[in-house]
Amino acid sequence: MADEVGSFCSECGMLVPEGATFCPSCGTQRGAAGAVVPPAPPIPAAPPPPMGAAPTAVAPGGGGGRGKALVAVAVVAILVIVAVALGGGGGGSADDADDAGGQGGGSSPTTEASDATVTDADEPGSWTVMVYVMGDTDLEEAALIDLEEMAAVGSGPGLSIVTLVDRSPDYTDDPVAGIDDWESTKTFEVGDGELIELDDHGELNLGDPDVLADFIDDTVDAYPADHYGLVLWDHGAGWIGMGPDESDGDLLELREMSAGIEDGLERADLASLDLVGFDACAMATYEVASEMSPFASYLLASEELEPGHGWDYRSLAEVADGRADARDVGGALLDGYLAQAQDEGQDQQITLSLVDLQELDPLHDAISELADAVADDPSSLAASFGIQRAQTISFGRDPNPENDLNLTDLGAFTAGLADLEPDLTDLAGEVDDALADVVVGQVTGPAAQDASGLSVYFPQVPEHLHPGYDDAAGGTPWGSLLDTYLSAGAAIPDEAHPEFTNPGREAEWFFDEDGLNMFGTFDVASEDNLTEAIIYYGMPDPSDGSIIFYGEEPGEILRDGTGTAGVIYDLTLLRLSDGEDEAFAYLDLSLDEEENIATFDVPLAYYPPGSDEYQDVVLSVVMDLDTEEFTETYYVFQEEGSVGELDADPDGIIVPIVLNQYPDGSLEWIPTTDVGLWAELVNITYEFVPLESGTELYAELTVFDYGGNSDFVSMLDVVP
Repeated sequence: MADEVGSFCSECGMLVPEGATFCPSCGTQRGAAGAVVPPAPPIPAAPPPPMGAAPTAVAPGGGGGRGKALVAVAVVAILVIVAVALGGGGGGSADDADDAGGQGGGSSPTTEASDATVTDADEPGSWTVMVYVMGDTDLEEAALIDLEEMAAVGSGPGLSIVTLVDRSPDYTDDPVAGIDDWESTKTFEVGDGELIELDDHGELNLGDPDVLADFIDDTVDAYPADHYGLVLWDHGAGWIGMGPDESDGDLLELREMSAGIEDGLERADLASLDLVGFDACAMATYEVASEMSPFASYLLASEELEPGHGWDYRSLAEVADGRADARDVGGALLDGYLAQAQDEGQDQQITLSLVDLQELDPLHDAISELADAVADDPSSLAASFGIQRAQTISFGRDPNPENDLNLTDLGAFTAGLADLEPDLTDLAGEVDDALADVVVGQVTGPAAQDASGLSVYFPQVPEHLHPGYDDAAGGTPWGSLLDTYLSAGAAIPDEAHPEFTNPGREAEWFFDEDGLNMFGTFDVASEDNLTEAIIYYGMPDPSDGSIIFYGEEPGEILRDGTGTAGVIYDLTLLRLSDGEDEAFAYLDLSLDEEENIATFDVPLAYYPPGSDEYQDVVLSVVMDLDTEEFTETYYVFQEEGSVGELDADPDGIIVPIVLNQYPDGSLEWIPTTDVGLWAELVNITYEFVPLESGTELYAELTVFDYGGNSDFVSMLDVVP
């Protein structure tokens, strides 16, 4: 039991043990102490930034409009902000958890199975929920908060919560729910306000499917119930898998997950799970659902990257009475996730969906029929796929294609395809209909309203295809369709590749009150294959002739037979500040004109204290342009390919990553070296500042086809 030291809850007056995040009686979250701002970091001497004249700051209260505009009509006043502090506040958001009647000690089973064991996931009954916490990672602190949430519910006659928890030696030594810090792997029954240790296994590799199988087998045997749920907790990456377990450097790959689940169920003599959930980023994919469907009735997962708070496990109090079915459990977790994200101020782009895996066969069939149609006429239909892919909501984005997860919403894609390509309207509609039957529950933020509940892996061009996809998940009908699409792109003949006809590839341009207006004319022979136009803008580096690009925005292709592409760039740059130093950063901006929401992604490098090696990070910001409300989250990309929210050490350093074009035309994403910012993320602000008159500006307007072929026109001029 926990030592009787701590403080008293402001809501119910009960004792909250020292180190606990939530009151074990009512679930109220304890307030956090204020952050201490560190002294200025020692930044090594470095060459001056490769900028022209330095941009001037927008005065407080100024307009600063950040925007994108197309050839025909300028979209102005996109962002009317000057400097916005990053970071969110607030505690948990679910209703106070009811006392679930859990026992206070011991290790005997607490869930009572009915006389006739219920095998239908849609029938009410008691539950055993197994939570596989891969906490040997930089998300360790978030794992402790979720364990406190579970303890606020506890176990009782209708619900047992059992968790296997691996901790890290590196990130925190805080206790949790009455248990002092540990670095090994332990199994706990979650009691009423406490964790009841069942076993200390020593150090286990939770990336090993045998460990997952043992956990399932042991828990099902010791905690019989009518229904069984399994939650896998860590960084996620869709079809790639989850993890890693940092002590072993091992990712739990998708096929390993299914092997571990299958083995565990077989040993436990259990036909299937009633619910499998992923409290992790980007796991609500068609490929993951296909892999899980033989082993579970329902899937609960997110298409988009999850904020660090993840699910709110206090929601399980609503289904602890022994009369819940799988949809009840999934629905409670959906509601809790949305409420907590709203309270944390991180709800703009969240997604979470409950998927009925029992209804997956009609979706397989519909995608297969669509794949067959495209395979019969790929040269005519693949271009429509490429055009729609460029316009469809995607998840796990990063301006650097080596980090981008290339996950595209399935329903939004096929709905747009039905409108774009008449020959595929019926087949695409059948996919939408089947998907509507599969996704039976869903929550989305304002920036994710188009999300349908399942994404698919959809790299836009052949060179971005992950070499491991075919082995891991390529055997689905979508895998067949993707292969046809990418093969068609690779087969585009040379004479149909994009080619601008401007002499010397020099664009036409002029400056006006909207900014830089830039145009080019391309050979119309390639028009049908073109998918998008993008402007890349930056400045020459006089020291070596390189170009430093600081951003990209979408342009427009006028599909009117004139071969015209164009864009308007408003002549601003994104600047980050920690209150002491400032740095210009790369900006990938997009605008949803229908929802009036702006989204931008900013690639960054995070250097942990004392380290010369950095982690790739993306700052994702979503702003509602009507209300000026926004959310921002820093996500870190693991070497193994998974993604999760960055838990930065305030003594670490954040440095922008920019795109460098060398004199020979080669490109490289590189961290800047002139300024570093303290990684106290809540103190970092951003603003859009106009380029100063006299600044030398370089820009390229590039058009792409669905095979990844491209051509560009450029301009070099001085800002008036």
